[in-house]
Amino acid sequence: MDEFYRILGVQNTATDDEIKRAYIKLKRKYDPQNYEKETLKKHALEKTNEITKAFDTIMNERRSKRIENNNNNQFKENFDNNDIEVAEDYIKSGEMQKAEHILSNVKQENRNAKWYYLKGIILFKKGWLLEATNFFEMAVQLDPTNEEYKNALERAKWQRGGGFNKPPQGGMFNEQYPNGEPIGCGFCDVCGTIMCADMCCECTTPRGYGRCC
Repeated sequence: MDEFYRILGVQNTATDDEIKRAYIKLKRKYDPQNYEKETLKKHALEKTNEITKAFDTIMNERRSKRIENNNNNQFKENFDNNDIEVAEDYIKSGEMQKAEHILSNVKQENRNAKWYYLKGIILFKKGWLLEATNFFEMAVQLDPTNEEYKNALERAKWQRGGGFNKPPQGGMFNEQYPNGEPIGCGFCDVCGTIMCADMCCECTTPRGYGRCC
């Protein structure tokens, strides 16, 4: 594992954000489009693959450890900010019930912008758009410069309005994970699935009777 940290040029004590910043910096440096010669492009592509593998391996191991540690302490009564990160990992893996349980037990004084954001994601998945919008609004109030939270709020408002116009763009809806999956809110797949389901269930049969699902 130390080798992967070495590839990214960070210590194994680095935070997740520090690791992400190092990864992005290296990805930009070794972007094959920066080079004209084919030999250099090939070398850059190899470095990019190496960097991506290192990043994915480190982040996956950290996520697994957080979930494992939480499972080993699932009966504890007090939750802290570290558990908010665990809840985020559960949401990413589709385990919404576990994520909601953790979030509901976080002390009021520890409920930061990310807490409201993640709670909003869970509510959005349930189809509770008004409640989700309220939580996204609180997340934006607590962290007004965070593009993920602002885009989540705009998308919730767009969905509540019926989704007839072009959906909000940018942030979590356009960016990518290193492996090609959506990033930012990190939950584009969740949001997209719910919105598609909502739209399908609001439609009518050819004769206009009832719902189609």
